Amino acid sequence: MTPSRAKPHLAGRPSVSVRPLPEPENAVEVRTHCQHGGYRIGYQLDERVTERIALTCALFHHAAVVGCACMHALWPRYRADHAPADLAGMVARFEHVWAGIEDQQTRQGFALLDWAAACRTLSGEAS
Repeated sequence: MTPSRAKPHLAGRPSVSVRPLPEPENAVEVRTHCQHGGYRIGYQLDERVTERIALTCALFHHAAVVGCACMHALWPRYRADHAPADLAGMVARFEHVWAGIEDQQTRQGFALLDWAAACRTLSGEAS
């Protein structure tokens, strides 16, 4: 379900909205907002990056970066079907992966990331 483009944001309640961008073609801006902060992220839509995927990514980004649980209320309604149902677990897995990247960066001056393994970890498929 796409969030309504007409509903105003109520103070203190988490919200997500999508609006088309004039340029480039087929681009949208997803805005997440809660009492702890807000983000506007642009996405170029195509056959793989749908509006639903953009919503999922924006909600996850907000939860991971702001570190609050406000987006958990919106996650079940707006996440992509293949995204993990547990946003808190996904954020925890991301923090674990990111800590490993920062540790490698500190030790070596650079970090190599196995994107396939990182995606499996985030989706809960890796052990």
